[in-house]
Amino acid sequence: MRALESVLGQRFDRLQLVIALMPSADRTRAIAERAAERNIRIELVDVDDVRAAAAFDAGLAVARGDYVLFMHADDWFGPRALETLLKVAEEGDLDFALPLWVGDALGMPAALAEDTDARLYRTASEVSSAAATWVEA
Repeated sequence: MRALESVLGQRFDRLQLVIALMPSADRTRAIAERAAERNIRIELVDVDDVRAAAAFDAGLAVARGDYVLFMHADDWFGPRALETLLKVAEEGDLDFALPLWVGDALGMPAALAEDTDARLYRTASEVSSAAATWVEA
């Protein structure tokens, strides 16, 4: 619920929120369906697979924006995080601007703070190189 509220509570509102509904025994589906009924920016997509990669693929297939940001159910954003990330990407004419998730290094749920730092990449090869370095570390 916090993830959903943190996205919808952004001051930046030019967004499409795609929620990939994976099989679960909790109230996620009911919460997402209720939110989608009240907010035209929300699109729901059913995923029969429990792997996060399948959910990301399904969300990406229906995404319509210029930029895509993936998050998990326990991630959340500070009030101006998306606005800040978009500003960094547009001002730098970047292909990629990846957020520095606060919880990443601590093994905790990730939070993208309002005054977030962003890892800036100009090309896909720079992202691949950075990802390889991160995986090896």
